Amino acid sequence: MASSVRPMPRAIAAAMEANLPPRMRERARDFFGYTIDFTPLGANATTIQEVNIQSDSDFVIGAAVAVVTDTANTTRLGFVPQLVQLFSAGSGRNLFSGATHFENVFGTAQEPAIWPIPKLLSAGSTFSAQLQNLEATARNCRLTFLGFKVFNYREGGG
Repeated sequence: MASSVRPMPRAIAAAMEANLPPRMRERARDFFGYTIDFTPLGANATTIQEVNIQSDSDFVIGAAVAVVTDTANTTRLGFVPQLVQLFSAGSGRNLFSGATHFENVFGTAQEPAIWPIPKLLSAGSTFSAQLQNLEATARNCRLTFLGFKVFNYREGGG
């Protein structure tokens, strides 16, 4: 049976809408995802990668997914022995009080990790991920933060 991406339930989409600041609720939006790749994340390594949020729009993260494979990209890992810390330069703070287990933050394409409160990232800011590999084997880690862009103009036109 082929797997497919499940749509986000309406209740979750409504909660994301409700958590938008009032000034953003009537702005044009579009589905988008930012990716951060650690290819490879070295054996027992701790590495930071960042992504620049495009200046055309703010970005709201609603879910996070990841694919972790061997360095040949032929075998997907079922259990991911890694710690993660996320940092938003726009707010100037970490998202967690300390590094947390990878599986507390990321789901799969079939079962995305829906965030209980969406995270707003300002246009032109930087978002960083730090991964700590807890095993003595290098891995390819591809993280995707799913959500939507919020443009600086109203829905339906400038």
